[in-house]
Amino acid sequence: MIRKLLKVEFREAFSSMLPVGAGMLVLSALTALNSAVTARIRVSSAGFDWLGALLAFATAVCFISVLAVCFFANVNRFYRMLGEEGYIQLTLPATMSQHIAAKLIAAVVTTLVTFLFLAVCSSLMAFPAGASWLTDMLRDGRDMVCGSGLSLLLLAAVIALAGMAMSYLHTYLSCAVGSLFPQHRKLASILSFFALQFLAQVLFMLAVYFAATRVEVLLDSFSRFALDLLSSPNGEMKVIFGSLIGVSAVEIVIDAVLWLITQTILTRKLNLP
Repeated sequence: MIRKLLKVEFREAFSSMLPVGAGMLVLSALTALNSAVTARIRVSSAGFDWLGALLAFATAVCFISVLAVCFFANVNRFYRMLGEEGYIQLTLPATMSQHIAAKLIAAVVTTLVTFLFLAVCSSLMAFPAGASWLTDMLRDGRDMVCGSGLSLLLLAAVIALAGMAMSYLHTYLSCAVGSLFPQHRKLASILSFFALQFLAQVLFMLAVYFAATRVEVLLDSFSRFALDLLSSPNGEMKVIFGSLIGVSAVEIVIDAVLWLITQTILTRKLNLP
């Protein structure tokens, strides 16, 4: 059933992204064409400067719009499940965890594709220098994969994907909390989003305070451990690996907590309008 849910989610996601993505691609091509023509004729007229500035502004607006549409379209598909569409979606032979998983996977994948698409558009706007930069980046990535940097690349990918999932799960939890209210659900969801953000900051400050009150013991223990680790063979790489593993572990734990709370609310307390 998860495959059918993913098929529907991806179809809706890319259909909502297609118009703004096409506009971004056209503006990137026009910007590249204007830059190429200006460089070829080797003039700096007010007309070309004005056109280039206008294209740059329009491209920047479209760049932000692509990211905004990607995020809000993914969130809106989850929010619709908590509204009247929930009477249809939740009658399917799928568990709540499968619904959340399908929407989260589609959201993370479409966000990743959006970033890659914007990177290609950015290289196109700076053609031919951008094409050279993209080629160099792909070559460096290939060398990293073939070399010892594969593990670092995989850990960085885990951190990026877990971070994307965290942002969406944070929003999903806000929508789930907002669905508990009989009226003004959108407002309740927005307020829940900022309340959860504030709660996360408070917990972070408490963690910092806890560490600061024991700073001498922690620094002493950490300094001895770090010195021993750095003095060992490939010590710097071990420190980097340890830091990345720690960051990814924290993100995964936070993702699991957000998922568990969201699933619990939607399973036991869901109140469709």
